[in-house]
Amino acid sequence: MNLYDIKEDWDDVKKRWEAWWNACLYDRPLLLVTAPKDNPEIPAEITGFIEEKTDWTRKWTDTNYLIEKTLYDIYTVYYGGETVPMFIHGWSVGHALTFGCEPHFEQNTIWADKLPIGEGESFPAIKFDENNKWWLKICEIEKTAALTSKKRFFLRAKWGNGAGDILGACRGNENFMVENFN
Repeated sequence: MNLYDIKEDWDDVKKRWEAWWNACLYDRPLLLVTAPKDNPEIPAEITGFIEEKTDWTRKWTDTNYLIEKTLYDIYTVYYGGETVPMFIHGWSVGHALTFGCEPHFEQNTIWADKLPIGEGESFPAIKFDENNKWWLKICEIEKTAALTSKKRFFLRAKWGNGAGDILGACRGNENFMVENFN
């Protein structure tokens, strides 16, 4: 199965997305709709997928689980309008982790501890480390997902929210807000 199988009107969908990126309108606004499929036909290699209900670290960090979930969704979710299958990891704090924040994994969310402040310093050291374990994990997950996609789903170049959220995670939201108003 590929995007042409999932989206019968793939050519028009592409034109609508291209128009949207160019702040134009092709023939109508984008419409994003998903719904569970009735009686989906799931291939044998995917029928064994089970939603993780206890090991939250696995749910958010296990590369194979994340890809299996995406493939399972392709067969069990209806993608209406211009909605297309996406590999979604859900790491809203991903970029903060690459600067040294440590994550906490829960059933429906991930959050991070703020960076520690060194002795005699006012601000934490916010430095990217290409050997950071979370950066390496993000790269592993993205590379594996890209190689697995085979035109079945898209990847987002996003592992976190906007810059303000990332700085808030690194500095601590309260500290970050106070410093911005002073």
